[in-house]
Parts: sequence; C-alpha cells; structure tokens
Amino acid sequence: MARLVPTLSRCLLGAALVGAIAPASATPVNLRNARLGDPNWLIDGAVDARYRTASPGTNGEIYTQTIELDVQHPISYHHQRKGNFFLQGIIEHPPDQTGKAKTSARIGEAYLSYQLPILTQTDSLAYVKAGQFAVPLGLTPVYDTHLQIMQTLYPEAIGERLDWGVGVDGRFYGVLDYKAAVTAGAGPGRVDSNSGVVSFRLGRLFATPAGAFNVGGSMLSGHLPKTMVDPATGYSPTLPPSGYVTAPYGYVAKTRIAGDGQWTYRQATVRGEAIVGADGEDRVFGYFVQGEYRIAPGVTAIVARKYWDYGVSGSKTEDNGAGINVSYGNNLSIRTLIEERHDVPVNSPSQSLTSVAHFRHLFTVQVLGRF
Repeated sequence: MARLVPTLSRCLLGAALVGAIAPASATPVNLRNARLGDPNWLIDGAVDARYRTASPGTNGEIYTQTIELDVQHPISYHHQRKGNFFLQGIIEHPPDQTGKAKTSARIGEAYLSYQLPILTQTDSLAYVKAGQFAVPLGLTPVYDTHLQIMQTLYPEAIGERLDWGVGVDGRFYGVLDYKAAVTAGAGPGRVDSNSGVVSFRLGRLFATPAGAFNVGGSMLSGHLPKTMVDPATGYSPTLPPSGYVTAPYGYVAKTRIAGDGQWTYRQATVRGEAIVGADGEDRVFGYFVQGEYRIAPGVTAIVARKYWDYGVSGSKTEDNGAGINVSYGNNLSIRTLIEERHDVPVNSPSQSLTSVAHFRHLFTVQVLGRF
C-alpha cells in the first residue's frame, strides 16, 4: 500500500481539479443536421484522449487512444423499419501495443440486422445479424467497455471482444432476451483455419421495488486466441478499442460458462460477471465486479476488481481500481482511475523468468468527447 500513496495523491488532486469545473455544461453537437440528402442517416462518434503514468512503463504520457466515427441507417420494408445498418470506424493508439498494432485505422462493429417475421403476435422479436459484432458471452454484449478505462474479463477470458459471423438476437414472449452467434473466432477482420466459435446468452431484465435487475447466463465453445501473461513483459493481455487480435500464442479449444448481472437502485449501480471453463485440459476461472455511486449530479465514484486464473502453474491476473467520473451532459466526460495490477506469469526458461509477481501501478485521466 505504501507504493500507492504517491499515485493516490495524484488521483485525488486530479479529482479535485475535475470537480472544480463540474458546473459547466456541454453544447450538443448534432451531425444529423448535416445536409446528407437522406435524413435517416445517423452519424456520431467520439474522441478519447488520455494522460497516463505507469510504473513500470511510460510515465507522464499524453495520447489520443481513439477517434471513432459511427454511421447508421435503418433498413425499411413497405415503409416499416425492419433492421439496421451499422458501421464503426476507429483510429486507435493504445500505448501498450507495439509494432503495426500501435497506431492504425480499423473497423470496429460492422453489421446488418433484419427482423424475422416469426412469432410477432406473441410479443416476440427475432433479428438475424451478419457482420462483425460483440461475442455474446457474459457482460460483453450488454455493457460496452471499449471506451472505458477498465475492461471486463474478455481480454483474458476469450481473447477478443468483436468477431465476424452470423447471429440471432431477440426476445421471447416479451420476457427473455437471447443472443446466439456462430463466428470465426479470430477477432475483427481476421480469418484463421484453426479458429471458430459458437456462443449463446439468455437474459432477463426486470424491475422490483429494490431496483432494476438485468441478469444473464451464457455459454461458449470453440477455438479462440490463447491468452497468457506476456512472458517478455510480465503484463496481462491487452486489447485495443477495436478489439484487434494478433494471437501471438496461437489458438486453443475453449469452453466457457458465464453468469452476469447488473443491479441499479437510486444512485447505485453494481455489475459483474463470473466465468469458468477450460483451455484445452487447463481449468480456468475468474470474475469481474464494479460498483458505481452517484455522489452528485454528473459526478460518480467507481471501484472495480478483476481476477483471472489461467489454470497453468499458478499464473493469474488481478486488477484493482478506483476513480471518479464527471459528466457534462451526454457529450463530455472526464474520468480518473488509479489501478494496481498484479500478474503472475508462467515459468519461461527461454526468457529467463521465474513465476514471480509483477506489480504495475497506473494512474489515468481520460477526456471523452462525444459528437
């Protein structure tokens, strides 16, 4: 804890500076007013700029992690909306990536969805989807974290966030939400003959006097990128905002069973997921939990913890974080996060490493503008 004191001081200082300008408000930027000829086009996006210190790692680094542009257009039949076209373009600069993955323009989510004319008289919905979209496991399809500072378990647990393939989303009798997909298993924009995955999630959203609940269970099976603590750096896997996957350690047969949930009551929100399964013959498990509390209009305190056991020689990843988020309407957010990451790599004689703990301390300030 002594090592956290200087960083914690910077975190509190940053939070104080953020709080001092909280009364300001953002002016909405509406690109839909642009003269595009077709008023049904919806164009928006985001700019994610950050300041980060990392020990070990680069200190005092300012960078623009993401510039994103999202384009949507409804698909209609007989003047009724039946589906949607969505395309997400991303220019990204994740600081922990190297080589060609450092700064690139990539495609994020990109898909067509269309409503199937089945069971409509029973308050049921079914949409077929084709393209590149979030893998339906755990929180991934219901809690979008690609512009958040702290991610859920997907980098460690499945090794990707987005994949391309076909799927079906919908609601059964107005009660149960479902998502099923058959995807390539190689990550966005990639194909590999050794990959391929089937996934399914079933969820329920309901309200009670004690708050609103969104709970789900999901399963996954197939070949996916093998994830591990990097033997050269001692750090856990990281994925850029697009979810671009390099699979440096090849692919492995993965099975996953996950439970996830989110509870919102007044100023508080708690969400989490737990995942168990196997990588080949190795048993793996982990969990992610995050709590948010709105302490004032537009000001939220956050704490989070992530844990993943790789099932090999005691190798594991832990991440504890806390921070303050300040929102100016829907268009501008300033977030701070202090983290302590604890990674235990597998013995790697070729790298002259032993299975010792690697601690990493990070302090991040994010300015996220949406337009």
